[in-house]
Order: sequence, then C-alpha cells, then structure tokens
Amino acid sequence: MKSLVVLTAIATLTLSGCATTHVSQPSSPIQSKVEAPLRADLSIGNKIYGSAKNIQILGLFNFGPSKFADGVNYGAGSEISIFDKFAPVKAAAAYEATTKAKADVIIAPKYTVETKDYFLFNITTAKVDGFKGSLNGVSK
Repeated sequence: MKSLVVLTAIATLTLSGCATTHVSQPSSPIQSKVEAPLRADLSIGNKIYGSAKNIQILGLFNFGPSKFADGVNYGAGSEISIFDKFAPVKAAAAYEATTKAKADVIIAPKYTVETKDYFLFNITTAKVDGFKGSLNGVSK
C-alpha cells in the first residue's frame, strides 16, 4: 500500500508541470505638461544631413544600423510610435546627422523614407536634413 502511494505521488509530480503566462496590456500614455521658467540659448548653424539603411529579409531578420537618437519627435506630437515601422531607421539617420555635425538638435528636420520591396526582402533608406542646432546655455 505504501509503495502504491509513493508511485502515485511520483507519477503525479512527473506528469504535472509549471507554466508561466505573461500578458501585456497596452494602455494610454499619461500626458502631463510641465512648465519651467527657463530659456534655451540655441544657435543655428549650417545645413546638416544624415542617412541610414535597413535590410529586412523574410519580414523577420533586420540588418541595419545599431546606433539611434532617442527622443526624436517627428511632428506627430509624441516620440517614436511602436506602430511606425520606419521610426528606427529615421532615428538612425538623425543620430548620424547630429554626430557628424556635432549638433545638439536638428532644427526643422525633413525626413525622406524610401522603401524598395522585393519578393523576399526589402530595403528601407531614411534621409534627414535640417540645420545644426547648438545649445549655448540655459537661463531663467
């Protein structure tokens, strides 16, 4: 009888397992407006340019840039959207433009995105041009 209980316990432990489930729930962003009595002293320089290229194979594998500018706003009122499939290539182009020109920001940026779609792969190229913005200081 004792061995039957032990065998039943071993069979139960062997046949049962653990499972973990993660569910993400998209939510609306919380937007708050913060105002500070500060003025940024920007100087506007010459025209600057940047470009980036991404190759996507079978819709799964991406070969492209590895450095991106965070906090880039494309005029939609918010930062990069998860639904904008071109946002990473645009951010890489912005990174190249600002680092080459040693700029703090791009003034009046204009993005051009071109996609060449082939049967098994596509090539996306983003170009940005604007003016060099340099932060000279911040005052009250």
